[in-house]
Amino acid sequence: MPLKVMDVVELRLQVISEVVSGLVPPREAAAAHGISKTQVYEWLARYRQDGAAGLPEPHHGPPVPSGCDQRGTDARLTAAPGHTSAVALRPVSCR
Repeated sequence: MPLKVMDVVELRLQVISEVVSGLVPPREAAAAHGISKTQVYEWLARYRQDGAAGLPEPHHGPPVPSGCDQRGTDARLTAAPGHTSAVALRPVSCR
């Protein structure tokens, strides 16, 4: 059976459920999962304010245009002017 990799939100929900249910205090949950107690308290605050919808990491910065990644570059690559080799490929700016 393949090992299941837990995504970030699943981990946060697991930690929050352990703390909210009273199974473990926040400090013990943090130590058990290898995260800081500050992070657990931040997740708890976001969970209490917005529920599970508050657990994904909020986006910081300006909106990213459609088709661009978080660095502001298009996922496609184009050849630099005057070059045709793969070495000269560069990302297309989306800004």
